[in-house]
This record gives sequence, C-alpha cells and structure tokens, in this order.
Amino acid sequence: MEGLQEPLVDPGIPLPVDDPAVTEPHTAAVDLTRTNFGWLEITGKCQELCVDCLAESGPDGDHGTMQFGDWTHAIDDLAANGARDVQFIGGEPTLHPDLPGLIEHASLRGLGVEVYTNLVHVTREQWVTFSTYNVSLATSYFSADASVHRAITGRNTRNPIRRNIATAVQRGIDLRVGIISVRDDQDADGAVADLLTLGVPQDRIRIDGVRGVGRGREVGAETPVVDEFCGKCAVGKVAVLPDGRVQPCVFARQPEFTAGNVRQQPLHEILASESLLSIRGTLQAAFDQRALAAECNPSCPPMSNCFPNCNPTCSPWE
Repeated sequence: MEGLQEPLVDPGIPLPVDDPAVTEPHTAAVDLTRTNFGWLEITGKCQELCVDCLAESGPDGDHGTMQFGDWTHAIDDLAANGARDVQFIGGEPTLHPDLPGLIEHASLRGLGVEVYTNLVHVTREQWVTFSTYNVSLATSYFSADASVHRAITGRNTRNPIRRNIATAVQRGIDLRVGIISVRDDQDADGAVADLLTLGVPQDRIRIDGVRGVGRGREVGAETPVVDEFCGKCAVGKVAVLPDGRVQPCVFARQPEFTAGNVRQQPLHEILASESLLSIRGTLQAAFDQRALAAECNPSCPPMSNCFPNCNPTCSPWE
C-alpha cells in the first residue's frame, strides 16, 4: 500500500458533520470505546515497491495468515459494534482473490466500502463488483513524469494506472486521488493537471506529504513515530492486519500498539478490551499534549476530509 494509506484515508463517504470525530478538538472529552471505521489490510503483496510505503509491502509480500472466514468474522464484528465503513487496503488489495467476496460480504452487512488500490491492474470481475456494490476507490499518484514515477514506485506502472483512473471515471465510480510528495522533482501541479485530463474532479485531488512510518521513515522522518500520526488514531477507528493483529490505526502498527489478534480472540472482544482502551488512551494523551502545545488541531477522521494520508503539517486536506 502506498503512502494511507490513513488514511488514503479519506473518503468516499463523508461522516456527518455532527460526528465527534469531526467536531471535537483534541482536548475535548472523546469516547475512546466506539469504533465506526475499520481498515482491513488483507495482503502485504504489491506489484510496486514504493519508497514511502507504510506497510513496507512489495512483490515478495504475501496474503498473511488470515483466511476468508477470519475476515468475514471480523467484518461481522465491526458491523455489530456500530462501524459504518470499511476500507480494504494492502499491499495491493486487488491482488487478493477474495476481494470481491469480502466486498460483497461487507456491503450486505450494511457497511460502506472503499478500496485503497494502486490501480496497476483491475480485473473485469473487480470492476463489476465495484459498480454492483457502489464501492469507492482511493489511490495515490506520484508524477506525470514516467521516470519520476518509476523512481518512487520501483516499477513502470504509470501508464496502466492512468488507464485505470480513466476507466474508473468513465464507469462513474467514486475516486479520490492523493498526490504524495516524496521528491522535489515530482511537479505536483503537473500531476494535478494530468489527473484533470483523465477526468478526476478537482475536489477529489489532494496533495500530501510522506509520513515517517514503514519505508516512509527512510525518506527522512526524524521525529518520534507518534508525532507522525494525524492525531485521530484514538477515536473511532481500528485496523486488522494480514496476520490478524489489531491496531488502533494502520499507521500505529508498532508492537506496543497491538491490542490483540483476531485469530486468537474474536474482534468484538478486542474492541471491548482494556488493552485497546489503554492504547487509545495513551495515544489520545499524546495528541492532547500536542494540541496544548498549539502544534496542530487536525480534523482527520477516516471517510471524511482526509485523503490517503493526513498532511504532516496537520492541515488535512487531506
């Protein structure tokens, strides 16, 4: 997965304006027990080898130990515990053979679905599934210059990505695109202009910076890892990784932020556990300190205003 990837968080489906995740400042009392959004990281395999990938995925990755039934149980528990939306991420989720079935399952459980994809390759079945279940797509785009794109992704994939962006637009599939600033020579304005020629609406394009997580740490982040988070990891979100680990956020994937494993314990028990509550409390305390220092006051809930990543300057466009 490139860049969420919190993110690619945003989304296709905005939260209500009265949702606490949108309206409450960091220092306000927040409900650390609720979960209204889930990232389902179904694979660590990806065609590309992006220098900023938070999941450190690539061609040598695999689908992990989670099986189809494990994922559907997790989806059931999310729906039963009040979640409204899920985002399938990776690695590259379109490489997982169960993606269409998992999208169908989540949709039939009443969840809004977004797929965070690099759009290198989409099968006919997947296009049909996206349209049938009103799936939103999110992707990262790096440069209109093919050589710069290759330098960042490690692959000559710009042309198929452009074709699939155009296909999504032509099919009427909701698509948002985050331009992740990795290099000085990317020409973000040129990338925006290129996306506009493909039919992506201006208001669905955002420019974001690299977060110092995963391989993105190597790009130049020197701050403590927690300072790289957008500031909303503690509120209303949860991530399930390919091996079943449950984290408060796809960025907060370090061992100290692991709340449990759905292959050992049902997700609904983890969501109600003291472990997850304690982790969320620790993160919230750190974010409150940041807010008190007037460093930032981001409003960066998933499926709302944040794109693939929240802006490191805490000005989510995301």
